[in-house]
Amino acid sequence: MGVRFIKAAVVYFLIGLGVGIYMSSSQDLRFGSLHAHINLVGWVSMALFGVIYHFFPKASNHKLATIHF
Repeated sequence: MGVRFIKAAVVYFLIGLGVGIYMSSSQDLRFGSLHAHINLVGWVSMALFGVIYHFFPKASNHKLATIHF
């Protein structure tokens, strides 16, 4: 389960990176809150969940972990 969360975190990271590069290159900062939320809620949270499930494999084998994902 931890690997699935890490893979999702990488996807969110790439999306957040793309939004950040777009904002930087166009000098259009209207999407700043979108960029911050994608990075914080998507990338950081998913990576943290993945690390927790990786180090505690007993928790990742539970049905709630599947629902959580």
